Amino acid sequence: MKKIIYIFIVYSMVFGQDDYELWLKKQQSGFEALVEEENSYMAAITKEFDDYQAEQERLYQNFKDEVEKKWDEFKSSSKKTYVDYDGDLNARGSIDFENGVVEVEVIVDADPKQTSSEEKKAGEDLLKKKLTQMVKKEADDAINYFFLGSTEGEAGNKGQKISNYRKAARLGSKFCQDWLKENGYDW
Repeated sequence: MKKIIYIFIVYSMVFGQDDYELWLKKQQSGFEALVEEENSYMAAITKEFDDYQAEQERLYQNFKDEVEKKWDEFKSSSKKTYVDYDGDLNARGSIDFENGVVEVEVIVDADPKQTSSEEKKAGEDLLKKKLTQMVKKEADDAINYFFLGSTEGEAGNKGQKISNYRKAARLGSKFCQDWLKENGYDW
């Protein structure tokens, strides 16, 4: 009887070992397939992002080159200053949030058919139009409230950050809506 039990135990161990090794190979194969799939996905996403980033950098450089042709100097937004150009690049405005300064600049193309007073009037009209646009934009543009809120947050003004994020959320900023919700604030 002992002989049969020993044979059974030895038989179980030999075939049990084979079953375990087969199971282990299947697990490793499945894991390797999962890793390969994940690596392929990450490579595709990384390439897609790199392509997007390169395209954005190219578009930004083209825009910057066009601005420099027209203005000789490129001004861009920062954490504390918002800069906006008109579509034809004949007007630009900036808002310095830290110092509370709004600056508007315009270019009036010389027209030999216009008198100097007509050119001056055209410049004043363009200046008023851009100034109105900048003031209105600051008041109703969600992205400006987001940037203002972010700037306030970096300066340690949490209450102002939340206030500006709420304004941006009410104007449709999904990021601000989600951030407020995730941090326990209504909007």
